[in-house]
Amino acid sequence: MCGETYKCVHFARGACAAGGACSYLHTLPTAADEAAMSKTHDVFGRERNATDRENNGGVGSFVKNVKTLFVYYGGAASAGHLSKDAVVDLLRSNFQEWGHVADVHAVPTKCLGFVNFSLRVSAEFAKEAMAGQTLLGKDSTKKSSAGKKKLASDTSEALSVKWANEDPNPDAVQRVKREREDLVVDAVKRVESRMPKAQRVARDQAGKVRPWA
Repeated sequence: MCGETYKCVHFARGACAAGGACSYLHTLPTAADEAAMSKTHDVFGRERNATDRENNGGVGSFVKNVKTLFVYYGGAASAGHLSKDAVVDLLRSNFQEWGHVADVHAVPTKCLGFVNFSLRVSAEFAKEAMAGQTLLGKDSTKKSSAGKKKLASDTSEALSVKWANEDPNPDAVQRVKREREDLVVDAVKRVESRMPKAQRVARDQAGKVRPWA
């Protein structure tokens, strides 16, 4: 694939010096991009690996269709005053800018969360866009009566964003199980579609139960 097919990683990070002359796309990924994307490359055209990095960084593995990001958002100053619901809302509002967020799970006591996207390409884009950023609440641009910026719903530490191993949320576990089952079914259908008709008929006949008397 040519560069024009892929998104610009520098655009995702907010720092593409080429601007309109860039040969990569300055747009958010869509479902159409996901359908056309090879499993061996990410949304930026980088080759995915057979195995994940030990620290779950990098472009990820083409063996797994991971769409969930692990997010660590800082120390005690970032989490002590925030409830679980507040952290979930904060993660969702910040990450949904890059694509549809299907689910969010938070563990405030450990300053971490899991953000699951509907599309793998959205997760890939968000991973680059949010790394090193901070979580901003809806009131972050407002001023108090003293003229100071409100920080009640902001975090102060730079985000560490990696690929998640497994989201501990029970609903997410079931979702991943269904997705893996769908991938297996899809792979079988792809193989069947390439089988000669005579071979498919012979297979179907062999699989039928004979009505023994």
